[in-house]
Amino acid sequence: MGSSEKHDSKSYAGNSGAVSGVVAQVLMTCILVIMCSLIAAFVFANSSPSETFHIKPEDWVDLTSDTIYIKHTGGEKLATGDMEIAVYINGTRYEYSPTEISTNLGEKRAWELADVIEINTSEAWGRELTENDSIEVLLINHRTREVLQGIRVNPTREN
Repeated sequence: MGSSEKHDSKSYAGNSGAVSGVVAQVLMTCILVIMCSLIAAFVFANSSPSETFHIKPEDWVDLTSDTIYIKHTGGEKLATGDMEIAVYINGTRYEYSPTEISTNLGEKRAWELADVIEINTSEAWGRELTENDSIEVLLINHRTREVLQGIRVNPTREN
């Protein structure tokens, strides 16, 4: 072997040109992966918070006046324009619209703590109530169609 074919380890130690190119490629690849991960995180992130409302209604029925009462006894206030009420009487569905709810509450824009919604079923739907009726009341978010609360009501005759 000639002296020109002999490789000295000191000659590689002093030559940093080749190492610099490899390190630069690795760094560029790492930066690209990080940037793609950040973009994916922003694109696939849940952009809107869920609209789950927490409320605690109390219901009762007065058979003498054919009225269902729904009282807000705790939780968040709800905009009357965003809620509707579905009442199932013996399996038949009756609806109480956001406009009817607002009118019932004296044109209030929100159903708040201690507010009572009174639904007279004979006036609203031409339906008289009896002790044998099975009544279920659903409070529904009008925009998302999500059921906020479902309540089974037992009719009682008030004197």
